[in-house]
Amino acid sequence: MSKFSSDTTYKDLDFSENELLQEYDNCTFINCTFNNVSSVIFEGCTFNACDFSNCKLDNTSFKEAVFQDCKLIGLHFDDCKEFLLSFSFENCNLQFSTFFSCNIPETTFKNCNLTDVDFTDVKLAKSEFINCNLNSAIFDNCNLQHCDFTTAYNFSINPTNNKVSKAKFSKGNSFGLLDSFNIIID
Repeated sequence: MSKFSSDTTYKDLDFSENELLQEYDNCTFINCTFNNVSSVIFEGCTFNACDFSNCKLDNTSFKEAVFQDCKLIGLHFDDCKEFLLSFSFENCNLQFSTFFSCNIPETTFKNCNLTDVDFTDVKLAKSEFINCNLNSAIFDNCNLQHCDFTTAYNFSINPTNNKVSKAKFSKGNSFGLLDSFNIIID
């Protein structure tokens, strides 16, 4: 069996029952389920309506990966290989996932549920949070410079514990920058 796949579409597969190859380049995964993804390289791959919930990602590489309409609940992206780690997320549920200490600048999160996601020590400069629910998401010691939060909601970001220079917020959601000060605004 080949250990490498390129320009291939995989549909309706359960990779807890089917063995993963070592490397995928420019492949598309549609409605697939992943359970344990250890030491696999995904470069330029697209994942549509896939379920990675509670999947182990030990030493996995995601290089320019695109996730659309995926369930990514409880993932530890901090277990991924850090080298060239990059992805984008659209219409995804990332609830209870962690990106602890990841270096992922210019990441796009669009229409995502980021409830209870841990962004502690993450380098997110120039990232976008477009129409994302950030309820109980943790931002601590993050680089959020030049990030776009103008349509994000339910966030609480302490500007004294994070680098927020040139980050964008709307007038309507900027109260999330004051939560940590425990003040009352009427």
